[in-house]
This record gives sequence, C-alpha cells and structure tokens, in this order.
Amino acid sequence: MKKIAILGNMNNIPSVTARALIDKGYDVTIFFLSEYNHFKIEADSHEPIISLKKINLGWDRDDLLKLTKKQIRDKINGFDFYIGVEWAPSILWKAGIKLNMFYAIGTDLTHYPFYELNRFPPPVWLLKLHLLAKQQFYGIKYADFLSMNNAPEVMEKQRRKINPLGKRIVGIPYLYTPQYTQEYLNKSQYKKEFDQIRSEFDFVIFHHVRHEWVAAKNTIHDKGNDILFHSIKELKTIYREKKIALITIDYGTDTDKSKELIDKLELTDSVKWFPKMEKKHLLYGLKISDVFVGQLADAFPAYTSLYEALAMGKTIIHKGDENDNTIYPILNAYDKITLTKALSNCISEKVSTDSMGKKSLEWFQQYGYNYPVNEVVNAIEDKIKSNIPIWGKIHCAIIQLAIVVMTPIEKVIFRLQRL
Repeated sequence: MKKIAILGNMNNIPSVTARALIDKGYDVTIFFLSEYNHFKIEADSHEPIISLKKINLGWDRDDLLKLTKKQIRDKINGFDFYIGVEWAPSILWKAGIKLNMFYAIGTDLTHYPFYELNRFPPPVWLLKLHLLAKQQFYGIKYADFLSMNNAPEVMEKQRRKINPLGKRIVGIPYLYTPQYTQEYLNKSQYKKEFDQIRSEFDFVIFHHVRHEWVAAKNTIHDKGNDILFHSIKELKTIYREKKIALITIDYGTDTDKSKELIDKLELTDSVKWFPKMEKKHLLYGLKISDVFVGQLADAFPAYTSLYEALAMGKTIIHKGDENDNTIYPILNAYDKITLTKALSNCISEKVSTDSMGKKSLEWFQQYGYNYPVNEVVNAIEDKIKSNIPIWGKIHCAIIQLAIVVMTPIEKVIFRLQRL
C-alpha cells in the first residue's frame, strides 16, 4: 500500500483528495498548516473520518522562515508520493524533498512565488520573504505534476512565468460527493431558518462568495457583489407580485459596505444574512435555493462556492463563457443588465432552473469528481521517479545558510529601532 502525504488543506480542498484516495486503497496522511476553522475537515463532515491520518503542524509563513531542513524532514519524510498546496512547495524544497503534485488553487501560485526586493537596501524581513518565495518558485517548477483546473489569464500568466516542468493535469476534486445524501444535508444546524425562507419567498437566490467589491475593485479579488444588489432592486420593480430573497453570508472585508448599499437600495427585507458557517451546514441552504449567483467581476471557471453549487444541482449565473460546451452550463452575467436578464429568465421560467440544475449535477459528478480523482490516481501509479536536481540541493543549502545568518542581524536591527 503506497503512503501518500498531503501537505496543506487550503479551502478544505485537499482533504477531498485524501478521502477519495482512501476509498481507492491508499494510506493517506494529511498535514495541516495554519488553516482557517471553516476550512478544516470537520467543517465538511458530520462524522469523524477515522481512516484518515491527520497531523497538525500549524506552520504559518513566519514559522517557515525559521524551520530547519532537519525539523521539516523529521515531520514529513518517508512517503511515496507528496501532494501540496499553499506553502508546501517551499517547505519541501527547503527540506530537499521532491513535491510530486502541486495543487494550484490561488495565491499559492499567483503571489507566493513572486515576493520581490522592491526596496534598496531591502529590510531583512523582506529579504527572508524573498528567499521563501524563491523556494516556492522552484518547488512548483520542478514538481512532477501541476494539477490546475481551467484558470483565468491572471493565473495562467503567473504559471507561464514559472514555466513548470511537470505534466499539467486537471486533478482537483473540490467536494467529496459520496457523502452528500439528503440525510447529510438535513443535519444542517440552519435547516429551520433555510426552510422558513423557502416557504416565504417565491424565488430564492444563493450567493455565498466573499463580499469583496470596494477595496478590491479591478483586482483578482473583486467579486462584483454590488452588481447583484442593484440587479435585485431592478427585479423587484419588474416582478412586484413575486417575493424575491437573497441568501448571503457575512464573510469578506466589504460586508459592511454591502449592508450599507442594501439599506440604501431598500432591500433589507429581501436579503437574509447568515453567519460564516461550515460547509456541512451551508449546503442545505444552497440545495433549497433556485439559483446560485457567483463571481461577477472576473471570469473564474473553477472556485469553491461554484463547485458547491454544481454539486447541489443549481443553475449557475456568473461571469463566464456560456457558449463553452466543454464545461458546465451557465448563464453569463457581468453587469446589472446581463445579470437582471439572466435572473429574469429564471423567474419567468424562460430558462428551466430544474433542467439546468440537473445538467450541473451531471457535469460535476463526471468532471468535478470522478475524472480528477482518476487523474490523481494515475499520477501516483505512473509517477516518474525523479529527484531535485543537484543545483537545487545547493540552492536549498544556500537559502538555509542565508536565513541562519540574517536572523541575528534582524534581531540587532530590531533592538536598535526600539532605542
């Protein structure tokens, strides 16, 4: 039985791979770094997963600057295959351990490898961060496999800068679908509240992407939440006889701005706020809704809240290419006009949400779970035995020495600054 190590659990996505690989007969250990509470395995399961070995390292970025090669190897050495996200490429490169598969999920690809020395002379903390970024860069570059779903140009651009030498595959299952029975969904602690909304309103929109639309405007993090609020205001004017509700989550840096805009548009009675919650409680609300509205400011073909909606068999409305037959069906929306039209077509039943939802679920089961799981299994079985090149090992040693030398210098500078 092959021993698989999964390092990091960003967005609770790698744990899905861990559970799927256990089903396939592998011995899997998942190592947690510094993880958000709502992205822990317990957030996605009502029952303990006894067969999965879990080790909490708790390492954050500052810890990684201090860890030695020996400290890392003592914790995570001796596996047949390594899968990593977040800072895993940097951790393993520093330890001289080959990363076999890198899951490119977001900032671990777009930002972590690219901290530049933009000051001269650079402060010691920035120099150390730059070295950490270089480890991330080369850890990704020399991984045997890059697992990366269809991505927007901003991610593809950063990928091209690294120019990974490993084989690119689509192998990121986002949700562990075998567990999503009606019995599982009914255990949501918010079932009563969701049911009440469903009984009181004719049309329910679910929108659980982060509220990021003010400070993040025109960046990769802009979700375009404000577009949705303006569209609902328009819809309430068009369909006065219909009771329209929006379920959303108090999550993101701009929730206060969203609430201010909602008050200004006189939508308070239509918008139902819920606290940030674990996935096992959230999915029931998504299941009983009519449609899912996702990211509207930038086109991301794969993200967690979207895949949750697909798994629940929902009609997808977000910014994307609705003529792309290679992916799930969507209604394209990117501004108030296109979003209002898409939602209006669903409310008036010009578009069958039941039919689109069924196609969403069928697509997800085949391409969102079965296919990527098989890709990971094939990669494990077909892995080319390769090691970090000799220059890479020298590079690791130089970085380790540089950090050791800089640490006391940094302490002296800090003390002088406090005088």
